[in-house]
Amino acid sequence: MIVHNISDRSTTDSLPRAVSVGGVVIRPGKAAHVPDGAVTRKVRKLHGTTLWLVRALPVLLRNSSQSALRGSRAQSAPPMARLECRLYLRSLSRADLVMLCGQVSPAVPAGPERSEELLVRALTRALFSGAEASPETFFWLRRWVRRGADFEEID
Repeated sequence: MIVHNISDRSTTDSLPRAVSVGGVVIRPGKAAHVPDGAVTRKVRKLHGTTLWLVRALPVLLRNSSQSALRGSRAQSAPPMARLECRLYLRSLSRADLVMLCGQVSPAVPAGPERSEELLVRALTRALFSGAEASPETFFWLRRWVRRGADFEEID
């Protein structure tokens, strides 16, 4: 099982701290593979506050990682191209895709009859056709630079 230490995220209420799981010390903003038997009831209680106990982090936790934003390659690389965006969106869960559909203006319809592939295509089309996207949610597109509390679009 992969255990992520999310105590450094601004979306959690805990203070950044290292946590030991099955003898493996996981520092804030890092992740480690631990045996399933090492995840005790005490460790499971920390899920969502200090630790995240699933393979992939949801978008909100991934985008709010202070260590990832500090010196990330996203700020030095050019803005994401359509194909790269589509590949990234395909790696997300349906729940994450539905959440992203509501963060675009005008919102992308995300009814239960739409497949994940249709959601990926609709989001990609919206993001590259001039729709307004939330910079905090879509920071991974590398279109914006953070200046204090504001975001400035890269020309």
